[in-house]
Amino acid sequence: MQYRDKGIIVKTQKLNEADRILKILTEEHGLVSAIAKGARKSNSSLAAKTQTLNECDFLLAKGRNLDIVSEVSIIQKFSDNNQDLLAMYLAFFAAELCEKIAQDEQSIEDFFYLLEIFLEHLKKISQQSKVTEELQENQKLLLSVEFLWCIICELGYKPELNYCSLANIRRKPNQIPQYFDLSNGSICSGKGYELYREGYHTDEQVTPISKFTFKLLDSLDKSALSNLGTEIYIDEVYDSEPNNQKKESYSFRKILIEEFLINYLQVSLSEGSSLSEFSIEAQNIELKSTLKLLYKHIEFQTHSECRSWSALADILD
Repeated sequence: MQYRDKGIIVKTQKLNEADRILKILTEEHGLVSAIAKGARKSNSSLAAKTQTLNECDFLLAKGRNLDIVSEVSIIQKFSDNNQDLLAMYLAFFAAELCEKIAQDEQSIEDFFYLLEIFLEHLKKISQQSKVTEELQENQKLLLSVEFLWCIICELGYKPELNYCSLANIRRKPNQIPQYFDLSNGSICSGKGYELYREGYHTDEQVTPISKFTFKLLDSLDKSALSNLGTEIYIDEVYDSEPNNQKKESYSFRKILIEEFLINYLQVSLSEGSSLSEFSIEAQNIELKSTLKLLYKHIEFQTHSECRSWSALADILD
């Protein structure tokens, strides 16, 4: 039995001297493991097509343990720009995270769309020629924060930013918490931190949270990105040629992610804004801390660790 599906290759493994096992996050069939026969041969047409981060159209044959790749055509390659190390590390981290999540989740259709949107935006940012390297880094890091936030919301682990679970205290308006409780997935008040310190904890359950990080997470929490349970598409009809109408679909989530990126950038650079207190360099340091916090939150809630985080941590430090 054969089936066709669109998918992103999130992981590859060697299989004997000639073949390659692909882990493919597909649009309709979830995470699929398939053998690409002969893909490791230098003269194979599958060699270039079956690289990690390629989005392809696959024709697959059902197998007993592993499916078999019958045909594959590239839709788009996300690993073209090997010079951009930050983008590559972030892309591989996102792919491995989705592969980890997909092993345990029943419904993972939205994770495919999130990864696709993330990689598309990441490539778009990397290809900007009139933007400084520092500003590009800013946008890539913010995009990664948005991606992790959306993943967290899809998993049902959205952080509680208004209530301290340790002390059972609600945050007062305009109060900025100094700590985050990873175990409970909520902010931690001063009283909650005292209770934590009085206990006998052997892990880093409570971690400091900066004013910048809290304000960014609070903005994400209040945005429409937090409430998208399913992907929505908007169809727009346009005239490409006389008497020839075409329909194009726009992902609502894709639009929201792009709008958040643009609005954040406009606010952070405008005079009189709270974010403009931070230079772009300082913002990048804060964004790295936010990214690390969200990853720790996922790690605590899912009890799983991404091996690629160690490599990512090296460039985030």
